Amino acid sequence: MIKNNRQLEYAKKMLRMLEADLAVIRKKYSNNKNKLEFLSKGHIEHIAQLKDEIAEYQRMRTDPLPRVVRAQNMEEIRKGIIRLRMARGLTQAELASRLGCKQSDVSRIERKGYQGFTYTFLNRLAKILDVNLELNFVLPDTKPTLTIKNSSLADETIQKASEWSSYTRNNNTYAQTGGLNYA
Repeated sequence: MIKNNRQLEYAKKMLRMLEADLAVIRKKYSNNKNKLEFLSKGHIEHIAQLKDEIAEYQRMRTDPLPRVVRAQNMEEIRKGIIRLRMARGLTQAELASRLGCKQSDVSRIERKGYQGFTYTFLNRLAKILDVNLELNFVLPDTKPTLTIKNSSLADETIQKASEWSSYTRNNNTYAQTGGLNYA
């Protein structure tokens, strides 16, 4: 992920070099399809990756900030921090100054694989970046729930919903699918 203009310029330079190398490979091995395919595959993949990263960086710099930046794992938190910093027009050094730390600390936080986020830090960062921080605990969809369709439970008490699998009473269907939902 490209995080600043210096990295952007380096990525563009690497892209030009790879494209030039690929052109040489294509010219040199145009008569040998197998060797051409073998030698060009890595270049083609790297070129595609660089183009994607450059396009992503340019979108992050120009597109309006979404109303909500969602993160469901540490990698998404890291990317969200980068996106918010860039949307606010801040360099790592400027953000570090506002956080009261060094630029290298912000670089470490933005580095792939960083796992040391705390709620206190994220809350402080959110205030500096002028955004709200929300933390949600969401139950997975696989949790069993009890769905009761077309029924009134006025005369029926279900004491242990998790024990019911399915039954029919007065043409009303009761089926277990997990929690207790009324349909």
